[in-house]
Amino acid sequence: MKLLHKVFSVLFFASLLFAGCTEPIVEVPVTLKLNKSLISAMPLGSEQQLTAVISPEDTDVIVTWTSDNEKVATVSSTGMVTAVSLGTAKITASAEESSAICEVTVVALKPEEISLNHNELILIKGDEATLSLQILPEGAV
Repeated sequence: MKLLHKVFSVLFFASLLFAGCTEPIVEVPVTLKLNKSLISAMPLGSEQQLTAVISPEDTDVIVTWTSDNEKVATVSSTGMVTAVSLGTAKITASAEESSAICEVTVVALKPEEISLNHNELILIKGDEATLSLQILPEGAV
């Protein structure tokens, strides 16, 4: 009986020893930032990649992307922003309780080249000719 009592006592003190060695698990909140917080002059029809920077780095979370104005700018599930029409939109990346916003302003493309179908035109009274204008890049205003 004394032996059984000693065994239980040793087990009891050993369990107290191991119980005191564990530290409480503390969850670190996830924070999210974007590589850009502003795209001030995004040309119509162009694309730009936004990247979410999450910390702690080894956190395994899913980032969701949304646009508050998809008529102006859309965003893919990987953060690729596409300029759809002139105006402004806010692109939001969210992960768990954290989010970050990038403000996007879509602007018209500026012409890089303007040309006519004729460099020189000689007309005799009564003749007609049609001139056509080409603006590059396509979609420039």
